[in-house]
Order: sequence, then structure tokens, then C-alpha cells
Amino acid sequence: MDQIAQSVVGSTEKTRVVKRYSNRKLYDTQESRYVTLLQIAQMVRSGENVQVIDNNTKNDLTDITLAQIIYEEQKLHNRSLPVTTLRNLVLALETETSRLAAQNNDLSTRTLEDLKSELCTMQTRVAQIEATIAQKNAE
Repeated sequence: MDQIAQSVVGSTEKTRVVKRYSNRKLYDTQESRYVTLLQIAQMVRSGENVQVIDNNTKNDLTDITLAQIIYEEQKLHNRSLPVTTLRNLVLALETETSRLAAQNNDLSTRTLEDLKSELCTMQTRVAQIEATIAQKNAE
């Protein structure tokens, strides 16, 4: 088992790591075999926590893979989710993206403000030290 699989499995015992290779093949690290999107869907339906990792970049591709599963299953069964449900998914994605961007911006601003405050405190402390040194030199 590689480092990613060990860290994921170590954190939640039921997580199954699937590697996605550049040729788009999916490799189940637990069963040591290639799997299809529909097999991953079955794993999810059976209650398993599946995480899909890009083998080269080590990026988590779970969300993209689950979206692909929905697409493939809808295509396979020649049915579609209600347009309202799909619209809500798109809106939820935009809302979540906006929320995360705002949160990230808040953190950046807060961090910048913290750094400015810390710099100001350090400048005050340096001025105090310089004054103390000047006073000792004058004595």
C-alpha cells in the first residue's frame, strides 16, 4: 500500500482508495484490480467511502468522479434527473464556490492585518530598545 492509501486508510478505516491513471483507468488499491465507474458507484451504494486520487498529481478527484458516475448512469439508463435537481446542483456549486472564495479572502485580509499589527508592535519594541540603548550610552 502506498503512502496516500496508508494515510487515507489510517484516518478512516472504511475508505477505499482508487487511483486514476493518465490513461483514465481506475485502480482499486484495496482489491489490487482495475475498476469501472459503475463498480465505484456500487461501492458507494454499499456504504463504502471511496476516494479517487490522480496517480501523477496526487490531487483528489473524488468529486469529479462522482459527477462522471451520475452522467454515465443517466446515459446508460436513458433517464435524467429532474431539471430542478440539476439546476439546484449547479446553484449549490456556485454558492459554495462563492462562499469559499469569500472565506479565503477574509483569511487573507485577516492575515495581512495580523502581519501589519505584528510589524507595528515590532517597530514599537525596536524603538523602545533603541531608546534604552541610547540612554545607557548617555550614562
